[in-house]
Amino acid sequence: MISDVPLGAFLSGGIDSSSIVALMAKNSTERIKTFSIGFKENEYNELEFAREVSRKYNTEHYEQIIEPDSIEILPLLVNAYSEPFADSSAIPTYYVSKFARQFVTVVLSGDGGDEFFAGYSIYKKLNAIRNMQFFPDSINNLLFGSLYKLAPDLNSFKKALFYLSKPKDKLGAYYAIWNNFERKAIFKPELWQSLSNCKAEYFKEEILNGSKSVNFISKLQELDILTYMTDDILVKVDRASNDKLT
Repeated sequence: MISDVPLGAFLSGGIDSSSIVALMAKNSTERIKTFSIGFKENEYNELEFAREVSRKYNTEHYEQIIEPDSIEILPLLVNAYSEPFADSSAIPTYYVSKFARQFVTVVLSGDGGDEFFAGYSIYKKLNAIRNMQFFPDSINNLLFGSLYKLAPDLNSFKKALFYLSKPKDKLGAYYAIWNNFERKAIFKPELWQSLSNCKAEYFKEEILNGSKSVNFISKLQELDILTYMTDDILVKVDRASNDKLT
């Protein structure tokens, strides 16, 4: 590893960040500095996994526990994003960035690994749903769409019917979004009306229509790279790690 400034890595103990640390250790003549954030609640604390990776690659490892009073930094983060931003991991990202800044100037992370290597479980689920759509899209829409309208709201069966009623090659445009009945329950009528022609699925469908990928999973990866990774993950890390903030 060659760098003009002190260099380190964020390490959660997961596959993505651990792979980055492994490659850094393999290509460095010095010990890699790694940084991890933990929680007092065992069900959320992944520090032991990070420690195991650190021991394996002999990194210079640093840890910090986030305390309950961490909510006090919410006004700071809200101001940094300047728009509604629902990714709660912005909080630990801010803390691990601030913590790492005491020791290094640049850090590498595993962000983007799921998009580039198809790590999200939703890819398998959507592919399974696609394989269940035995009929042409028009029949699927008529059959499953009718059942969807009859099914009770907030029902897992209704959610499955929602996907089954959509075009096979457009399934990727409809996951991780609110359904119309959810939107109607949240939005005021005038806002709901104004957004009738401006929905996330329309934007995603345009991306899928222009995709040159021939494989269904590859299309999902491309879609996530151009939307979720670009507009959520990279924005989150960029703002939370900004030197003016940390």
